[in-house]
Amino acid sequence: MSQAWDRFVESLEGSPTEGLHTLDVGALAELRGAELARATDELLSRLHIGFAPVSRALGLLRDPRVRPALERHLHVAQGPDRIATADALLQHEMSPEVLAVVEEGLQDPDDEVAREAVDAIERLGREAILADDGRLLRALVGAAARHPSDNLRVGAAKLALYAKSVNDSPWSWGHREKWVGIADEDPEQRRRGLRELCKLVQISPDAV
Repeated sequence: MSQAWDRFVESLEGSPTEGLHTLDVGALAELRGAELARATDELLSRLHIGFAPVSRALGLLRDPRVRPALERHLHVAQGPDRIATADALLQHEMSPEVLAVVEEGLQDPDDEVAREAVDAIERLGREAILADDGRLLRALVGAAARHPSDNLRVGAAKLALYAKSVNDSPWSWGHREKWVGIADEDPEQRRRGLRELCKLVQISPDAV
């Protein structure tokens, strides 16, 4: 077996209760032939566990068994795993129905679920965020305005600013002085920060 296989298995065999929150997808991407088929089998056999990194990793694979398995799993998945499953399906096809699951995740008061949704939208890229008349852009700004977690509000705002090329990365604090009020607990500061954010990304506050 290859070194990539060993790295993949080491990450796969770890337990979420032992602090594992991801899989070595770099190693997975290096696998070929029988090793790739075996890795696919392993991931599919663990899909029912409901561990988001397993569901998300399946989005990288083009085995014909993967997409139907993900579609079935989406109906029973919960929490972050539901968003990770939608994320994986969107790597196969930009389905409006699946995209709606990610949008719903942005509104989830559970910070882990909403963060999974922000990360899924980031992986889709700028073009997808601005498609459909800015559907995902408005969803991000809506999360920046209303989510109970200040960290999530800031993360959604940063991604919106990146999508509109206001900032050069989704982690940039560019123009912070204008929009950072969205992280404040004071309602007036939040409203002011939202208005400034909407100006920067060129949408109306009424749209969110």
